[in-house]
Amino acid sequence: MLIYTGMKKKLTAIILCLCLVAAGAAMFTACGEEEVVRTQYSYYTFTYDDELKGLVLDVSYSSLLPSGALSLPSESYFYKDNADAETTEHETAVPVVKVADGAFEGIGTLTSVSVPDSYYYLGEGCFANCKKLETVTLSRNVSSIPADAFSGCYKLETIAAPETGAATVTSVGDRAFSSCLALRSTGFDFGDGVTIGERAYFYTVSLRSIDLTGASAVGSRAFQGWLSVQTITAGSSSGWAADWNEDCSAVIN
Repeated sequence: MLIYTGMKKKLTAIILCLCLVAAGAAMFTACGEEEVVRTQYSYYTFTYDDELKGLVLDVSYSSLLPSGALSLPSESYFYKDNADAETTEHETAVPVVKVADGAFEGIGTLTSVSVPDSYYYLGEGCFANCKKLETVTLSRNVSSIPADAFSGCYKLETIAAPETGAATVTSVGDRAFSSCLALRSTGFDFGDGVTIGERAYFYTVSLRSIDLTGASAVGSRAFQGWLSVQTITAGSSSGWAADWNEDCSAVIN
């Protein structure tokens, strides 16, 4: 009886040791490999755009969106193959290249947004009327600020450049920064031949100066409401609207 009990204890000890070795091997394997985290967001929808060859981000449930600072995802495994499809998980992550039209419009809980370099496009009105938005870090690959993109963001102070470098913008759409009363800094450069839309900088009264020497077109009342303490460096006005500086008190050089 004692011999049997002793053998049973030894056998139990051996089995326990084997289990520990197996567990350790599994942990080693797990530690030795890079874990792939596949995040499915409850508040975003991603749709594949065949023309853009990437995903378009939209907000599906704004009530679930985190408040405060937000960094947009640069890729996703979970997306719709087209606008009519259901969201499914895919084997390969696809980069997110665009913020959809009106995606964050009117969301009053955001204070800052970081748009990573995977993004090449912003949709019209994508951040319009975000009343608490103060800072946007803009992808260096965005070349156009579309109509109404930041319209009504009256607390927006800074469009910041990422560490990878500033974007080169070739068009600023109608009302893109309309009523951005606190805007002091735009961390992007104007490309040669940049076009400025109608009322694009309507009442952006905190922006000290702007250089339009390379602008090929400036729309009607683009700088309406500018004050005498602000400065506009103008280039050739050929192709500019006759009333581009209507109701504008800025110093024009």
